[in-house]
Amino acid sequence: MSVRMAAEGVRRPTIARVAAEGGQGPASISVIVPVFNEASTIDALQDQFDRIDYAGNQCEVIFVDGGSTDGTRDRVRAPYRLIDQEGRGRGGALNTGARAAAGEVLFFLHCDSVLPEGAFREIGEVLSRVRVGTFGIRFSELTPVLMLCQVMSNLRVRFRHISYGDQGLFVERDLFFKAGMFPDVPLMEDFQFALNLKRLGEPIGMTRDRIRTSARRFPNGEINRLRTWVSMARLRSRYVKGASPEELALVYGNVR
Repeated sequence: MSVRMAAEGVRRPTIARVAAEGGQGPASISVIVPVFNEASTIDALQDQFDRIDYAGNQCEVIFVDGGSTDGTRDRVRAPYRLIDQEGRGRGGALNTGARAAAGEVLFFLHCDSVLPEGAFREIGEVLSRVRVGTFGIRFSELTPVLMLCQVMSNLRVRFRHISYGDQGLFVERDLFFKAGMFPDVPLMEDFQFALNLKRLGEPIGMTRDRIRTSARRFPNGEINRLRTWVSMARLRSRYVKGASPEELALVYGNVR
Protein backbone atom coordinates (compact mmCIF):
# COMPACT_ATOMS: atom_id res chain seq x y z
CA MET A 1 0.00 0.00 0.00
CA SER A 2 1.39 3.40 -0.96
CA VAL A 3 2.18 6.12 1.57
CA ARG A 4 -0.69 8.23 0.27
CA MET A 5 -3.17 5.37 0.58
CA ALA A 6 -2.03 4.52 4.09
CA ALA A 7 -2.19 8.14 5.17
CA GLU A 8 -5.79 8.39 4.04
CA GLY A 9 -6.69 5.28 6.02
CA VAL A 10 -8.55 3.83 3.05
CA ARG A 11 -7.92 0.49 1.45
CA ARG A 12 -7.82 1.18 -2.25
CA PRO A 13 -8.61 -1.35 -4.97
CA THR A 14 -5.68 -3.20 -6.42
CA ILE A 15 -4.73 -3.79 -10.00
CA ALA A 16 -2.55 -6.29 -11.86
CA ARG A 17 0.15 -5.55 -14.32
CA VAL A 18 0.39 -9.07 -15.66
CA ALA A 19 3.30 -9.14 -18.07
CA ALA A 20 3.78 -11.57 -20.88
CA GLU A 21 6.73 -13.94 -20.88
CA GLY A 22 9.84 -12.05 -19.90
CA GLY A 23 7.76 -9.16 -18.50
CA GLN A 24 8.77 -6.94 -15.65
CA GLY A 25 6.28 -8.11 -13.07
CA PRO A 26 3.79 -6.10 -11.02
CA ALA A 27 3.51 -2.32 -10.97
CA SER A 28 1.23 0.22 -9.35
CA ILE A 29 -1.19 2.00 -11.65
CA SER A 30 -2.97 5.33 -11.28
CA VAL A 31 -6.21 5.70 -13.27
CA ILE A 32 -6.80 9.38 -14.04
CA VAL A 33 -10.26 10.51 -15.16
CA PRO A 34 -10.96 14.15 -16.07
CA VAL A 35 -14.55 15.15 -15.31
CA PHE A 36 -16.69 18.16 -16.09
CA ASN A 37 -20.44 17.83 -15.50
CA GLU A 38 -20.34 14.02 -15.71
CA ALA A 39 -23.10 13.25 -13.21
CA SER A 40 -24.81 11.07 -15.82
CA THR A 41 -21.75 8.85 -16.41
CA ILE A 42 -19.59 8.81 -13.28
CA ASP A 43 -21.64 6.25 -11.35
CA ALA A 44 -21.37 3.70 -14.15
CA LEU A 45 -17.60 4.12 -14.34
CA GLN A 46 -17.21 3.69 -10.58
CA ASP A 47 -19.39 0.58 -10.76
CA GLN A 48 -16.93 -0.82 -13.31
CA PHE A 49 -14.01 -0.22 -10.97
CA ASP A 50 -15.96 -1.89 -8.15
CA ARG A 51 -16.35 -5.05 -10.24
CA ILE A 52 -12.90 -5.31 -11.79
CA ASP A 53 -10.59 -8.18 -10.86
CA TYR A 54 -7.41 -6.35 -9.86
CA ALA A 55 -5.50 -9.54 -9.03
CA GLY A 56 -3.50 -8.28 -6.08
CA ASN A 57 -1.41 -5.25 -7.00
CA GLN A 58 -1.77 -1.56 -6.25
CA CYS A 59 -4.18 0.84 -7.93
CA GLU A 60 -5.64 4.25 -7.30
CA VAL A 61 -8.43 6.02 -9.17
CA ILE A 62 -8.30 9.81 -9.35
CA PHE A 63 -11.14 11.98 -10.66
CA VAL A 64 -9.97 15.46 -11.64
CA ASP A 65 -12.84 17.95 -11.63
CA GLY A 66 -12.78 20.98 -13.90
CA GLY A 67 -15.51 22.96 -12.14
CA SER A 68 -18.61 20.78 -12.42
CA THR A 69 -21.95 22.33 -11.51
CA ASP A 70 -24.25 19.32 -11.99
CA GLY A 71 -23.45 17.36 -8.82
CA THR A 72 -20.57 15.33 -10.29
CA ARG A 73 -18.36 16.08 -7.30
CA ASP A 74 -20.92 14.75 -4.83
CA ARG A 75 -21.14 11.44 -6.65
CA VAL A 76 -17.48 10.46 -6.24
CA ARG A 77 -17.39 7.77 -3.57
CA ALA A 78 -14.70 6.13 -1.45
CA PRO A 79 -12.19 4.74 -2.09
CA TYR A 80 -11.87 6.87 -5.21
CA ARG A 81 -10.21 10.28 -5.00
CA LEU A 82 -11.46 13.67 -6.13
CA ILE A 83 -9.09 16.58 -6.77
CA ASP A 84 -9.52 19.99 -8.38
CA GLN A 85 -8.06 20.75 -11.78
CA GLU A 86 -5.15 23.12 -12.26
CA GLY A 87 -4.63 24.69 -15.67
CA ARG A 88 -7.14 24.80 -18.48
CA GLY A 89 -8.85 22.29 -20.72
CA ARG A 90 -8.56 18.53 -20.65
CA GLY A 91 -4.76 18.69 -20.83
CA GLY A 92 -4.66 20.68 -17.60
CA ALA A 93 -6.92 18.15 -15.91
CA LEU A 94 -4.83 15.18 -17.05
CA ASN A 95 -1.60 16.82 -15.91
CA THR A 96 -3.12 17.67 -12.53
CA GLY A 97 -3.99 14.01 -12.05
CA ALA A 98 -0.55 12.86 -13.19
CA ARG A 99 1.23 15.13 -10.73
CA ALA A 100 -0.97 13.87 -7.89
CA ALA A 101 -0.66 10.21 -8.86
CA ALA A 102 1.47 7.64 -7.03
CA GLY A 103 1.49 4.91 -9.68
CA GLU A 104 4.38 3.72 -11.82
CA VAL A 105 1.92 3.58 -14.72
CA LEU A 106 -0.52 6.39 -15.58
CA PHE A 107 -3.78 5.33 -17.24
CA PHE A 108 -5.81 8.21 -18.69
CA LEU A 109 -9.47 7.36 -19.14
CA HIS A 110 -12.61 9.21 -20.24
CA CYS A 111 -15.58 9.07 -17.90
CA ASP A 112 -17.94 7.59 -20.49
CA SER A 113 -15.63 4.66 -21.28
CA VAL A 114 -16.51 1.00 -20.82
CA LEU A 115 -13.48 -1.22 -20.23
CA PRO A 116 -13.24 -4.72 -21.66
CA GLU A 117 -13.02 -7.70 -19.34
CA GLY A 118 -9.41 -8.27 -18.37
CA ALA A 119 -8.46 -4.71 -19.29
CA PHE A 120 -5.64 -4.41 -16.80
CA ARG A 121 -4.07 -7.69 -17.78
CA GLU A 122 -4.02 -6.38 -21.34
CA ILE A 123 -2.28 -3.23 -20.11
CA GLY A 124 0.37 -5.43 -18.56
CA GLU A 125 0.85 -7.44 -21.72
CA VAL A 126 1.32 -4.31 -23.84
CA LEU A 127 3.71 -2.74 -21.33
CA SER A 128 5.86 -5.86 -21.37
CA ARG A 129 6.73 -4.94 -24.98
CA VAL A 130 6.64 -1.13 -25.09
CA ARG A 131 6.49 1.77 -22.62
CA VAL A 132 3.20 3.29 -23.74
CA GLY A 133 0.00 1.82 -25.08
CA THR A 134 -3.66 2.33 -25.78
CA PHE A 135 -6.84 0.34 -26.29
CA GLY A 136 -8.40 -0.35 -29.61
CA ILE A 137 -11.68 1.53 -29.79
CA ARG A 138 -15.24 0.67 -30.62
CA PHE A 139 -18.23 2.98 -30.30
CA SER A 140 -21.30 2.27 -28.22
CA GLU A 141 -23.36 2.62 -31.40
CA LEU A 142 -22.57 0.69 -34.55
CA THR A 143 -23.54 2.74 -37.58
CA PRO A 144 -21.66 2.76 -40.90
CA VAL A 145 -19.93 6.09 -40.19
CA LEU A 146 -18.99 5.17 -36.62
CA MET A 147 -17.70 1.78 -37.73
CA LEU A 148 -15.53 3.55 -40.30
CA CYS A 149 -14.28 5.93 -37.60
CA GLN A 150 -13.30 3.12 -35.27
CA VAL A 151 -11.54 1.14 -37.99
CA MET A 152 -9.54 4.21 -39.03
CA SER A 153 -8.70 5.01 -35.38
CA ASN A 154 -7.33 1.52 -34.77
CA LEU A 155 -5.35 1.53 -38.02
CA ARG A 156 -3.91 4.92 -37.09
CA VAL A 157 -2.54 3.49 -33.85
CA ARG A 158 -1.17 0.36 -35.49
CA PHE A 159 0.60 2.04 -38.39
CA ARG A 160 1.17 5.67 -37.35
CA HIS A 161 1.40 5.28 -33.55
CA ILE A 162 -1.07 8.12 -32.97
CA SER A 163 -3.66 7.65 -30.24
CA TYR A 164 -6.42 9.96 -29.02
CA GLY A 165 -7.77 10.40 -25.51
CA ASP A 166 -10.98 8.40 -25.91
CA GLN A 167 -8.91 5.25 -26.53
CA GLY A 168 -7.55 5.05 -22.96
CA LEU A 169 -3.84 5.89 -23.04
CA PHE A 170 -1.51 4.21 -20.51
CA VAL A 171 2.13 5.15 -20.12
CA GLU A 172 5.04 4.61 -17.78
CA ARG A 173 5.23 7.54 -15.40
CA ASP A 174 8.80 8.59 -16.16
CA LEU A 175 8.15 8.54 -19.90
CA PHE A 176 5.05 10.72 -19.48
CA PHE A 177 7.06 13.47 -17.83
CA LYS A 178 10.00 13.00 -20.20
CA ALA A 179 7.60 13.58 -23.11
CA GLY A 180 6.56 16.89 -21.59
CA MET A 181 3.12 15.89 -20.26
CA PHE A 182 0.03 17.08 -22.13
CA PRO A 183 0.31 20.63 -23.44
CA ASP A 184 -1.85 23.13 -21.56
CA VAL A 185 -4.03 23.96 -24.56
CA PRO A 186 -7.81 23.89 -25.19
CA LEU A 187 -7.58 21.32 -28.02
CA MET A 188 -5.16 18.79 -29.57
CA GLU A 189 -3.47 17.91 -26.27
CA ASP A 190 -3.67 14.16 -26.97
CA PHE A 191 -2.52 14.56 -30.59
CA GLN A 192 0.49 16.66 -29.57
CA PHE A 193 1.45 14.21 -26.82
CA ALA A 194 1.43 11.37 -29.38
CA LEU A 195 3.65 13.47 -31.66
CA ASN A 196 6.03 14.06 -28.74
CA LEU A 197 6.27 10.32 -28.18
CA LYS A 198 7.05 9.76 -31.86
CA ARG A 199 9.89 12.29 -31.65
CA LEU A 200 11.30 10.31 -28.73
CA GLY A 201 11.11 7.11 -30.77
CA GLU A 202 8.51 5.54 -28.46
CA PRO A 203 5.96 3.41 -30.35
CA ILE A 204 2.43 3.13 -28.99
CA GLY A 205 1.28 -0.47 -28.48
CA MET A 206 -2.36 -1.51 -28.72
CA THR A 207 -4.43 -4.06 -26.82
CA ARG A 208 -6.28 -6.90 -28.46
CA ASP A 209 -9.61 -6.13 -26.78
CA ARG A 210 -11.48 -2.89 -27.38
CA ILE A 211 -12.56 -0.11 -25.10
CA ARG A 212 -16.13 1.02 -25.73
CA THR A 213 -16.68 4.76 -25.88
CA SER A 214 -19.71 6.96 -26.28
CA ALA A 215 -20.51 8.56 -29.62
CA ARG A 216 -21.89 11.64 -27.85
CA ARG A 217 -19.38 13.98 -29.53
CA PHE A 218 -21.03 13.07 -32.84
CA PRO A 219 -24.42 14.59 -33.78
CA ASN A 220 -27.37 12.44 -34.74
CA GLY A 221 -27.67 11.33 -38.34
CA GLU A 222 -25.08 9.67 -40.56
CA ILE A 223 -24.50 12.71 -42.79
CA ASN A 224 -23.93 14.93 -39.76
CA ARG A 225 -21.59 12.36 -38.23
CA LEU A 226 -19.59 12.12 -41.43
CA ARG A 227 -19.31 15.91 -41.56
CA THR A 228 -18.07 15.96 -37.96
CA TRP A 229 -15.45 13.28 -38.67
CA VAL A 230 -14.21 15.15 -41.75
CA SER A 231 -14.17 18.41 -39.78
CA MET A 232 -12.01 16.89 -37.05
CA ALA A 233 -9.59 15.49 -39.63
CA ARG A 234 -9.31 18.94 -41.17
CA LEU A 235 -8.63 20.50 -37.77
CA ARG A 236 -5.77 18.05 -37.18
CA SER A 237 -4.37 18.86 -40.61
CA ARG A 238 -4.51 22.59 -39.86
CA TYR A 239 -2.78 21.98 -36.54
CA VAL A 240 0.08 20.11 -38.20
CA LYS A 241 0.44 23.00 -40.64
CA GLY A 242 0.79 25.48 -37.77
CA ALA A 243 -2.67 26.61 -36.69
CA SER A 244 -2.88 27.33 -32.95
CA PRO A 245 -5.02 25.16 -30.64
CA GLU A 246 -6.85 28.32 -29.52
CA GLU A 247 -7.83 29.12 -33.09
CA LEU A 248 -8.96 25.55 -33.73
CA ALA A 249 -10.95 25.42 -30.49
CA LEU A 250 -13.09 28.30 -31.73
CA VAL A 251 -14.00 26.19 -34.76
CA TYR A 252 -14.48 22.94 -32.85
CA GLY A 253 -16.68 24.46 -30.15
CA ASN A 254 -16.98 21.84 -27.40
CA VAL A 255 -13.42 21.46 -26.12
CA ARG A 256 -14.40 19.22 -23.19
